Amino acid sequence: MEEVDFVEFTPETIAKYSVCGYKDADKHVELRKKIDWYSEYYPKGLRIKAFIAKNGISQGMMEYMPGKYAHRPVNADGYMFIQCLFAGFKKEYKGKGYASHLLETCINEAKEQKMLGVAVSLLERVRLWQITKFF
Repeated sequence: MEEVDFVEFTPETIAKYSVCGYKDADKHVELRKKIDWYSEYYPKGLRIKAFIAKNGISQGMMEYMPGKYAHRPVNADGYMFIQCLFAGFKKEYKGKGYASHLLETCINEAKEQKMLGVAVSLLERVRLWQITKFF
């Protein structure tokens, strides 16, 4: 199995990576908007962390920020809020603990910031569920 590198994007480095399926900011206005949004909210605690295969292709990522800034209809003030989490575009990257590593990173960061916990909303078959992970 191919090893991966865990990377934290910054406003200065985000354009070097594939984000949300887009690889070229010159070709995709969607990626340029994502980069602008990331640059605006990075100082407020927005983070994107990913695992990148040795061939340079992103195979999973997590996007999170303090709940008071969440871009979802939630009341998550005091929590770290996960807005997006996926792992393993290709099956050889699934079941390896990579997503667990991303989650542990988020949980540790929330603990360091003395937050109440980590929250995430997810869509499952048209119903919206809110799941809260307490420390």
